[in-house]
Amino acid sequence: MVIYAAPKPADRIPLIDPGPALDDSPDGMQAAAREIHIACRDTGFFHVRNHGIAPRAGQRAVRGHATLLCPV
Repeated sequence: MVIYAAPKPADRIPLIDPGPALDDSPDGMQAAAREIHIACRDTGFFHVRNHGIAPRAGQRAVRGHATLLCPV
């Protein structure tokens, strides 16, 4: 049985760089997975940089998300 503990209040947003994992490096994948696990466990969210997604696509996703959650 896994006992769940709610994330603690964050004093920073965890920043994950999956760059090494995108190169198919087993060590890079394991390091990125561990960082994501810790961020999810400790704060409940994280920010990703160097993910390879075009900035414009990310901006469209944010606008779509805002429209969905905050319709005018």
